[in-house]
Amino acid sequence: MKELYELFAKTKTPHEWKSRLYDNIGSTARHGRTIGRTAIMIAAAAICSVCAVTVAAESGLINIAGILGIGFGDKISESKVESGEYQTPSVFADDDVISVGLTAFLGDTYDYFALLEVRTSEEYSDCSGVSLGVVVVDENTEDISSYAIEQYSGVRHTLDDGSTVHFVKAKLPAHWPNAAADNDGLVSLRIVNASFDINGTTERINTDIRLDFKPQSDVISDENTIKLEKTLLRNGLEYNVDRFCGGDYRSRVYLEYYVPESMIEENGGKDFIWYSGVLYGRNALGLDLTLACEEPEASSPVKLIVDGNEIPYSADFRAVELMNRNASQDDEFILSNHFICELSFEPVDIDEAESVIIEIAAPDGTTDIVTVK
Repeated sequence: MKELYELFAKTKTPHEWKSRLYDNIGSTARHGRTIGRTAIMIAAAAICSVCAVTVAAESGLINIAGILGIGFGDKISESKVESGEYQTPSVFADDDVISVGLTAFLGDTYDYFALLEVRTSEEYSDCSGVSLGVVVVDENTEDISSYAIEQYSGVRHTLDDGSTVHFVKAKLPAHWPNAAADNDGLVSLRIVNASFDINGTTERINTDIRLDFKPQSDVISDENTIKLEKTLLRNGLEYNVDRFCGGDYRSRVYLEYYVPESMIEENGGKDFIWYSGVLYGRNALGLDLTLACEEPEASSPVKLIVDGNEIPYSADFRAVELMNRNASQDDEFILSNHFICELSFEPVDIDEAESVIIEIAAPDGTTDIVTVK
């Protein structure tokens, strides 16, 4: 501990903190050794997290709330940081081209976000922008080839000491943080590629960087979920208004339906289940699920009304998302006939609201009303 105290007593910036820690921990190999280095970094961060946060705070170089609010236009996350509802995992890893640090983790139990701090090697120091390809899994998953890679663009930021850093805000699928919290596990962010904007062109390289961390549940707010389970008919087709979920970032309404086996067979059989689900949903819900409703206010018959005011569809998330409740067979996921349509609206404070209803217009001009509150 004395050696660690002497190490951090000499640091002035977060970058210097990382550099000194890298130098003193020891691993000199880079590609292929990132996982080992990350494991060491987690252990070191567990011992020194207070020192790390203190150094960053005292330096005044990183304004997390400002980066989220101004850099990404995320006023909700900005407010959460200002009120202390966030975690600073202090986990770092690098390869020959970039170093990445997990600066902040925050969200609610459905929408989780990670703010990543990215520094480049001298070769890419003049780039105007950086984006990262991110895969999110748990700490026990080694083969990530079957998982989707999400690309996230960053914002360039010049610190008070004149150095340049890029920040990337990544959205984490809720499954992994929730599973980690339930099973006392870790969330693992795999940075698999990095793109650099240089003089009007983009150069992409593959990377092998891993950031594992344990979510801190006390900084994550719970959603307000209200079960509705209201069965309705449209064009002779049955669907269910299943539930309303109110979170910090958005309000969501879930509609679900089961496609009859006869319809699946008529449309080509089990290899065309998704097509059948889209067709049924279009007729039952009145939603063009193939386009995900680019202008949902104009095309959607579903409206969320709070205290007499119509709530706009979300500007930050896909307004309409069609999902399939997969059925497991022989340890493989196959499409089932159970479909779920998620509608995302701007967030509302349901506790403060006096009236919350869902209006669904029918083709004959009538309107079905489902009372949430």
